[in-house]
Order: sequence, then C-alpha cells, then structure tokens
Amino acid sequence: MSRRSLLVAGLAGTSVGLAATAQARPAPDVVSGSQRSGPRGAPGRVALPSLKPIWSESVRKSFGVCAHPNFGDSQYQFTDAWVAALAETGASYFRGLYSHNLTATDVAIASSRRRGLRWGMTVVPENWAVTGPALVQRIRHIADNAADVCLYVEGINEPNHERGGGRAPSDWISRTMAVQRTIWDAVKGDPRLRHVQVLGPSLHAVLATEADYRQIGQAGLANYMDYAAIHRYPNGRYPNHLLDEKLGWVARHWGGKPTWITETGYTNAMGTNLGHRPVPEDVAAVYAPSAILEAADRGCMITWYELLDDVDGAAKANIESNFGMFAARGRIGPPWRPKPVVASVRSFLDSLRDPGPTFDPPQIGLRITTDAEDVRSTIIAKRDGSATVYLRRATEGWDRIAKRPIRVDEVPVVVHSARTQRTVWVDHEVQAVAI
Repeated sequence: MSRRSLLVAGLAGTSVGLAATAQARPAPDVVSGSQRSGPRGAPGRVALPSLKPIWSESVRKSFGVCAHPNFGDSQYQFTDAWVAALAETGASYFRGLYSHNLTATDVAIASSRRRGLRWGMTVVPENWAVTGPALVQRIRHIADNAADVCLYVEGINEPNHERGGGRAPSDWISRTMAVQRTIWDAVKGDPRLRHVQVLGPSLHAVLATEADYRQIGQAGLANYMDYAAIHRYPNGRYPNHLLDEKLGWVARHWGGKPTWITETGYTNAMGTNLGHRPVPEDVAAVYAPSAILEAADRGCMITWYELLDDVDGAAKANIESNFGMFAARGRIGPPWRPKPVVASVRSFLDSLRDPGPTFDPPQIGLRITTDAEDVRSTIIAKRDGSATVYLRRATEGWDRIAKRPIRVDEVPVVVHSARTQRTVWVDHEVQAVAI
C-alpha cells in the first residue's frame, strides 16, 4: 500500500479560521488598461473603490502541514524531531491521525503543547476500523488528554476510494454519514471540546465527481460539520487549478459551508513522467505562498501535504515519497534537509504575524490597474493600521510536461491608494507592496 493510501491507516481558544468569521471573498478587482478611469496624477484626486482587507494573522494561522503521527516505521517515528521540524516551517497546526493507543500520540501532544502548535485530528482509519462506540471512546480520549491541542476533528479521509484497489464500497455514503454523525454528536456533546471545529469527510481529489458531492449532500452532510473539507492538488500547475470547481460543488451541494483544504501540495519526484506531475523544489517554493493567498482569497484554510519525504533513491521516481517540505537525505532519521519551500513559507508567514485579539480591518480605498488579465491581488492588513497588497501573475512558471522552466514576463501594475500611486513590475512570484 502506498504512503498516501495509509494516510489515516492507524490515523484553545477561538477558531483561527478565515472562514469562521467571513464567507469566501473574491480578490480585489484588477482593472485592465482599457477600463482605466480618471487622471493618473497625484493620489487622492479620484474616488477609489472601497475594498475590505483580510486580517494578516488569520491568514498566517490558516496554514498547516500534514504529518503522520501513527507511522511508526517511517521518518515519523522520531516524533519530537518532526514536530520541531514542523514548527520550523511557521505552520500553526498539523493534520494527522489521533490514535489514542500509541505512545507516539502522547509524545506528539506534549511536543505540540510545548511549541504552541495545534493538531487537526483525523480519527477514523480508512479501513473503517474505528467506528461506533470505539470512535466515541477515541473522541473522549481527546477531551481527556488533548483538548487544548485539538484544533478540529475530521470525518473519514477519502471514503469514496478503495485503498487496496477496486471500487469503494457501494454503501460508502451511508457509512460515511454514520461516522460523521458520531463525530458531530461526540464533539458537540462534550463541553471540553466547545472550541473544536468539526470537519466533514475529504473526498478523493481525482475520483470524486459532482454527483458524489450531490448524493452525500442529499444525505444531510451539511448538518454535521462546521467546515467542508476538500482535497485539491494542482498536479504541477499554478495553485488555483480546479479549486473553484470544487468550491462550487461545496456551495451547491454542501450548504455553502466554509471550506478547509485539508490536502494540497507538489511532489518533487522529478524522475517520473507518470501520474501526478512533479515540479522541482525551487518551483514548489515559489508556488506555496501563492497557494496560501489563493486560499485566503476564497476564505479557506489550507493544509500542505506533507512534512517529510520518504527515503527514495537518486532517481526520485516515487511520487508519494517526495511531497515533503523536508528531504530524507537518503536515510531514515533526522536531521532532515529543509527544501526551499521551508524558507519560502516561513518568511511569508512571519511577515503576516500580528498576534492579539481578533481584528476586523476597516475598508480602504484602492485601485489596482494593469493590462495583464492574469494578475491576482490580495489585500492584507494589521492592527497597527498598515496594509499590504500581495501581487502575482496566476500562471505557471514550470512546464509540467516538458519539465523545463517557463519564462514569465514582468508586467506593469499600477497600485493607487489614498497615500500613494506607484507602478510595480509583477511576474508569477508573490510581490508585497505596502499601501
């Protein structure tokens, strides 16, 4: 069985979610050159559109990383070391199975608590081995031992996919709903878990159809979750690839629930041309901040898959062994080599840090003008009154078929605020412009 096939096989305070306080919000309008209006003179002489920024700290806390606390024969057997590595990324939480009968779980709880990390907990193995009374017991164990660390409890992972091959069980929807109702009742019925969010099941990213979303929605899924959960891998493309399609299915069939992207990321298995398309490590480092911003634009939380590579030979041909933010150095055990994505994500998240009580930024006047149709912008504000617009071109910088870089030309973008008007040159890498 593959690594991802085993993802859940053994698998305080207020909510930190973007969507916990707001519905999905589109990025600010980027006006094409043919639509410019008013003189381009001194700032403040023309009326500017009023736009609502996102609080920077909510974006920072939206980012987490998938890990495997229950993989005792893999890199994850070194529990305290991988939790320390996760903290190095700047992520505020991780996603992984809570197995109450494993010593590694106790170590992960203590290590996370010491570092101020939260845990998004899956609780049902993909083989359906923990359901009914056993599932209630597992959630009670969370309340007894890890309530302060628990960020959310999640429905079963990819129930529409059979891990051992073949088709998913014909009754997967009714079985999934039974699990989801049990999770909902157990979490919501325990006052020690009043701060914990309940996520729905994440359907398989490739195999799930809109009909699957519709049918489980008709079974009443929206009544038993705070957040919808989805998987959306870009498959070597820019991070928003097909994301709006999945969010549209959630809106139509799952009650428009706020959404948690519980898996997304890029494999660096450059030695393969089959299946999931790889990108080099430096390309993944460029795409990661864009992925966070694209999620924030839509009011979504986002969880990167995953923390650690498996050992893979020099050929780097195993897709599922090369999703990690840290490389394996050809052996099991720390220290692991941080890939460029670690520094990229950490730097970006650190720039967003704005701790304190929940902040609702006031609207600001801003116009962003460009002739390029693929320019994206995200406005983020802090409690000190500062605001930043994050610009990038939503286009690929890597040819996933030919396996070579794509030249992305810089395009001029005019940023016009009440304080200033300036022209910046933008390509596919995220550029921060203070406004």
